[in-house]
Amino acid sequence: MIDCQYPDCPCPAILQCENCDTCFCSDHGSSGGDHEGGTNPDGSPHGAYAVPSCCWKCGGFNADE
Repeated sequence: MIDCQYPDCPCPAILQCENCDTCFCSDHGSSGGDHEGGTNPDGSPHGAYAVPSCCWKCGGFNADE
């Protein structure tokens, strides 16, 4: 099992960042997936879209902040 790569985090990693390949636990990153469609900023509709898994360095969730 790979550990989270956040400094001094002893937790096992659950995912890997799709931007920089850093491994992270649920406290130090965000899991990606498919999101339902919605509206664009101009109000026009758009379809479903994929969201990448991101570590804390790439804008994912960070419980320490």
